[in-house]
Amino acid sequence: MTITSLNKDEFFTNFQQTSNVFLSKEHLDIHLDNNKNCIYLVNLKSNLGIFLGIHGEKARNPYAAPFGGILSKDNRTDWTTINEFILDLTAYLGSIGIKNLLLSLPAPFYASNSSTKIINSLVVGNFSIKVTPEINSHILLFNHDKLNYPKNIKEIIRKTSRHGLTISEVNDEAEKLTAYRIVEDNRASKSRAMSISYSHLRSMDAVCDTRFFIVKNSNSEPLASAITFKSADSVVYAQFWGDNLIGRDLNAMDFLCVSLIDKFKYEGWSIFDLGISTENGTPNSGLLRFKESHLFMSTLRIVVDVQIS
Repeated sequence: MTITSLNKDEFFTNFQQTSNVFLSKEHLDIHLDNNKNCIYLVNLKSNLGIFLGIHGEKARNPYAAPFGGILSKDNRTDWTTINEFILDLTAYLGSIGIKNLLLSLPAPFYASNSSTKIINSLVVGNFSIKVTPEINSHILLFNHDKLNYPKNIKEIIRKTSRHGLTISEVNDEAEKLTAYRIVEDNRASKSRAMSISYSHLRSMDAVCDTRFFIVKNSNSEPLASAITFKSADSVVYAQFWGDNLIGRDLNAMDFLCVSLIDKFKYEGWSIFDLGISTENGTPNSGLLRFKESHLFMSTLRIVVDVQIS
């Protein structure tokens, strides 16, 4: 067996750069209180590694993040090497009493080669797996052209202009909290809780380059907001966004979406990741339709539950 267990600092000396921010030591350090049961496993020969949160007989990657994956020094690692890592990893976990391995893999534009080979290895290896196919939405900003919007979206954009909607990136603490509250209240109206507190979110500012945006009407009333992260070098990720009842009547979410696309394209980002439109694999057809009407592409973000015999 070629798997070695290291402490956290030793582990990350092997992985100075990661394919997404949620695999970084800095992001993990923010969640230290919740990561006391983490293990850090590496194949030093192939330079592949993974950190896992241990909960009884279950191991999970990522921990306190929307998605994770394995760490490597090269996204072009060959299939044989990844397959051997998966076989050794599951054998090691079985030897320490783990019954299930849960992997929340990133969307294809984050280290797509590794994720694809992991799934293939698990299928070819005849593992007993349960796959949850989350539908993720993203847009390639470098070739985005607003002229390609469908007719109804163009009319909605004109409508929001007539209503005098504006968007701004906010830096004032009170307005950042307002942006958070809009999303929190929006989720509460749908019986969904925020996955992170405001203070915890603010603690991620330096690591994730957290940004806050608010849409307002002509009376300066907040209508909608978004909170974005720098999830990779060329990728901006909107993990949180939402509107209120006033904003809904004024198509504030359409205005927010179009405005963010324009802004991020102007800033030189390559990809705008708008996250998943599913819950445990079940699609929110209205949300998915909204994103695709704004020219976002749908791809799979796979969650795999591996039974370890």
